[in-house]
Amino acid sequence: MAQKYPALVTIDTYGKSTEGRPMKVMKISTGGDKAKPAVWLDGGIHAREWVSPATVTFIANELIKQATGGGENFRLANSVDWYIVPNLNPDGYEFSHTRDRMWRKTRSNDGSFMANVFGCIGTGKKCQK
Repeated sequence: MAQKYPALVTIDTYGKSTEGRPMKVMKISTGGDKAKPAVWLDGGIHAREWVSPATVTFIANELIKQATGGGENFRLANSVDWYIVPNLNPDGYEFSHTRDRMWRKTRSNDGSFMANVFGCIGTGKKCQK
């Protein structure tokens, strides 16, 4: 979409995941007033919820269609700048596809002694012997 509509859609990399995957955000903006409010929409927070990135991507596509097609729904796409991250947890998402279908967390750890000794991977996961 960024290639097809470069005046409307931009993609920026805002960092890397724990496992080195690029973290990207899509901005949908019709330009104009710099003081427009912004809406942040993200999906894929929980790795095993596979429909979430698809849903957010669908919404982005609908906004782009509205912005380029005009009509009565143009106001929604034109009145704010949209920041969309389809997959906020790319490491966990990949892990849930390739290793453990029920994996929910990220693939990071806090770097603590307990996390390293007991292999507690995933934000918020409690370490146990």
